[in-house]
Amino acid sequence: MKKILFTLMLCVITMSCTPMVEQNEQKRIEMEKQDSIARVKREQFVRDSIAKERERFVRDSIAKVEHLDAVKNSIQLTNYYLHTPNSAGGCDMTIRFRSISNKNIKYVVFVCKYYNAVDDVVYCDIRDYSVFRGQVTGPIKYNGTNWDCYHWDCPIYNWSARKMEIIGIEIDYMDGTELNISDEEMKYVKGYKGRK
Repeated sequence: MKKILFTLMLCVITMSCTPMVEQNEQKRIEMEKQDSIARVKREQFVRDSIAKERERFVRDSIAKVEHLDAVKNSIQLTNYYLHTPNSAGGCDMTIRFRSISNKNIKYVVFVCKYYNAVDDVVYCDIRDYSVFRGQVTGPIKYNGTNWDCYHWDCPIYNWSARKMEIIGIEIDYMDGTELNISDEEMKYVKGYKGRK
């Protein structure tokens, strides 16, 4: 009788534990499944991020190459200079360039900075600026052989002004597009006689 009772109790315990073991096994399987799904999602996110980054890098690289090509084929400076001060200390400025673009230019703005004989930046005594924006109004057509010469009367009044540097060019084309040439990119448009 003891044996039967013991066997019966053992069966009852086993039967009551079996659902718990099955539940624990199901929970473990479900957690592994969720972990696997989360891992797959993380891996897909990483792959997507890498693909987007690669796409952005290629797009930016192409844009930089296209911009540099547009800069090299926009205008070419032959020379530019600051005249000696007049009786009031005003210095005239001359810029000579040609359009080598296949697009007609509406406006060109030359961003200029002025220096004294020891290469320190000088300010206009009247207008209190060191940077002048000289605008040329077009239309300026492609003229690969002819040079256009533009002159500004006294963009700076300073007795010590001796030199100038073009630190940027902004070009508006007749078709509505724009091109901004930075100081670092000026070497591509300075031609043969660009100088301070």
